Amino acid sequence: MSMMRELKFFHGIQINQSKDGVYVHQTKYTKEILKKFKLEDCKVMNTPMHPTCTLSTEDNGSKVDQKLYRGMIDSFLYLTASRTERKSTSGNCQFLGENLISWASKRQETIVMSTAETEYISAASCCTQLLWMKH
Repeated sequence: MSMMRELKFFHGIQINQSKDGVYVHQTKYTKEILKKFKLEDCKVMNTPMHPTCTLSTEDNGSKVDQKLYRGMIDSFLYLTASRTERKSTSGNCQFLGENLISWASKRQETIVMSTAETEYISAASCCTQLLWMKH
């Protein structure tokens, strides 16, 4: 894995080579995106919203910068998609006007052979969520 010297960093992936083998990780990239989005001091949660938080129909909240939000989601999707286990992650968000009402992010259960197949599975998951919300 070298052209002129040993490969150490490639597209957000760190590579440590030793006589025992090759270790691939994304510690540096993870720290960079946490810093970029000012999340270095965030607490780990199983859900993206605190369980005691209640949603309101009042329009008194602040607007979300969609460009920043999408950049954040893209960065975290790249982080999970570039793992070495070869399964893609599907993610989708449903908006009602400018309000996020549902979202999902899930590792796909099968290993696919193309990006088109990955996108098909993700689109099907999104459609399933939309149909569920309709009823």
